[in-house]
Amino acid sequence: KQRMSLESVAQTVASNDAPNGVWVVAGVEKGKLVLRSQGQGVENLKNALDDGETLYALITLRLTLEGVADQPRRIFMHWKGPNCSGMKKVRAQQKYNDALKILGPQHGTLEVIGKRNFTEPNIGLKW
Repeated sequence: KQRMSLESVAQTVASNDAPNGVWVVAGVEKGKLVLRSQGQGVENLKNALDDGETLYALITLRLTLEGVADQPRRIFMHWKGPNCSGMKKVRAQQKYNDALKILGPQHGTLEVIGKRNFTEPNIGLKW
């Protein structure tokens, strides 16, 4: 089985016909952005965010905007795990702009520092 590249998975998530809740997560390993996981559903994305890591995610939500249903909105997230060391956060921050480019285009960005309010309705409101 061929391993998918971060770029190809991100393109699928960012496509206008991506299903609701499809996502990709990227992390930093040896100074490079790498594919960590992919899936569908906000609950599954929440479970993929490691409390000891700083990660980047892109999710497509299909929202009703100004009365028009099923509008794809791509939301970039910067996850800062509560147990992540300061050094790991600094190293990951250096890849923020690269992550924005690869995990895009996006309609909005969120910084995520906890999971308690990490729900589809909240993400749909806050982006």
